[in-house]
Amino acid sequence: GEEGRIAVSVALDGDVKQVARRFGAELGKLTWRLRSEIDLGTQKLSVAELKVGITDRDGTPFLQLEALRPFAVTPKPLRFEAQGGSAEILHAVVTPLQLERLLPNIFGFDLAGVLPEGEFFGTADTEGRLVLAARKPLTFRDVSVRWGNATLLDRVSMSVEYEVAYGGDGVQARSVDLTATGRDGRM
Repeated sequence: GEEGRIAVSVALDGDVKQVARRFGAELGKLTWRLRSEIDLGTQKLSVAELKVGITDRDGTPFLQLEALRPFAVTPKPLRFEAQGGSAEILHAVVTPLQLERLLPNIFGFDLAGVLPEGEFFGTADTEGRLVLAARKPLTFRDVSVRWGNATLLDRVSMSVEYEVAYGGDGVQARSVDLTATGRDGRM
């Protein structure tokens, strides 16, 4: 096989409105900064720096993601590992936006409500999986879902706690707790 390493740096600033509309999303700009290195023999990607930002169509920041420390990803089998320090390797911040500004219509469903704000952390566990979790429940407020003339949800608030692991053995939701309440406080 091939030997050696290749330095990979990416600096991308782009408008993703057209691409996002194909999926029913209303996004604006994407910024992506990456400094990394690929080991040609093992195909391991060693990430020294990663920052990603996405805005809604009006330029309001929606998602900010950054690497907390260097980490590596091996593709076959998929494996994540922290390179020094804590196993926490990624941090993401989500800003609350009106759901209808971001995903007004997806798969024929009209959506309205407020997306949650919060922080997500990505940890490389001892089995090489990337575990994504929020430390506090994420709450979607006043969510309404309509399909044609039918109202499927009417101003429901939903809080979710989860832990999702991505690895060579697939995707696993390791713990999920969903609480939903209607306008009258019941569900």
